[in-house]
Amino acid sequence: MNYNFQYSFSDEVASKYDCDYLNKQLEIYFSGFTDLFINKYYESHCKYIIREWENAKIKLDGESEFVEFESNNSPISMIYSIVQNGNSVELFVNTIDNRYYTIYFENPFLELIVL
Repeated sequence: MNYNFQYSFSDEVASKYDCDYLNKQLEIYFSGFTDLFINKYYESHCKYIIREWENAKIKLDGESEFVEFESNNSPISMIYSIVQNGNSVELFVNTIDNRYYTIYFENPFLELIVL
């Protein structure tokens, strides 16, 4: 896992979502991002990639237990927070059907590509 991934997508609505559960790759496209190292917003199309995770779980807001990530196929519309903790990452997200989830990834590779 790359530990210095410090970007935010607050207030950005995803323009595209693609998740390949078999190959363990999630891609979410946005029209802008904030670099938290220098606290600067970039209005640039980008792709946030989470891949090669060892384990992934998801929990509906208000529920007490996580379930397998693959059990939910509702596309993400917004990422409200990204929290790195050791070798894991948790995302708090909203989906296009207006549900809120916490998604847990164990030992993922994180990447941001400016398009």
